[in-house]
Amino acid sequence: MIDGKLNDLLRKHLPEVDWVRIESGGTGLGIPDLNYAYDGREGWIELKGLIAGFKFGMRPQQVAWIERRRRHGGKVLIFVRKGDAAWLFPGDAARDLFDRGLRAVDKWMPLVHFEGSPATWNWRDLRNEL
Repeated sequence: MIDGKLNDLLRKHLPEVDWVRIESGGTGLGIPDLNYAYDGREGWIELKGLIAGFKFGMRPQQVAWIERRRRHGGKVLIFVRKGDAAWLFPGDAARDLFDRGLRAVDKWMPLVHFEGSPATWNWRDLRNEL
């Protein structure tokens, strides 16, 4: 899935975070793209680049994995990018994001919202949500 170069941007702007890219084709369906550890916290991030309009390609297996992990107390975030804008959502928003794409922003306030060039995004705000 196209991730809007979010993997590269996270690694560049938050090098203090231990990032592990997960290629889950052989390990399990629906596992998010990145696992991270930072400052005694660990979690998962699903990366999504918007393809057209408000929708992006989230699969039912991804929603199921995120919901199952959240029920067991795991931290999962969803980072979505469209052009020079990006939104970081809590994993609890997965089903609505799957159904409605970014139109779900009327129900789910993003944890972080960026506008403008990625070089100007306040990456510290995102790091604080990890």
